[in-house]
Amino acid sequence: MSPSTVFHGTKAEQTELLTALGRNCECTIDAETGGTTKRCPGHTALVSDQSFVDHLEFARWLRVQLNVEEFLEDSP
Repeated sequence: MSPSTVFHGTKAEQTELLTALGRNCECTIDAETGGTTKRCPGHTALVSDQSFVDHLEFARWLRVQLNVEEFLEDSP
C-alpha cells in the first residue's frame, strides 16, 4: 500500500483484502517493464482514499460483530 493510506487492521486482514482485490484487479500492466500503466478503481481507492480504507475496515469488523450477536457465533 502507498504511504498515503494506512491500514489499521491485522496482517491477516490485510492479506485477505489484498487477495480479494487481486482476484478482481483490472490494472493494466506494461509487458516490457512490468509497471502499472493504468490502475484499477479498487487499487486507486486503496492507495489514495483513507476514508475508503477506514470504512472498509469498519464494515468488515461490523459484519463479524453482527454474526456473533445475531447468530450467537463464537468471536474470532
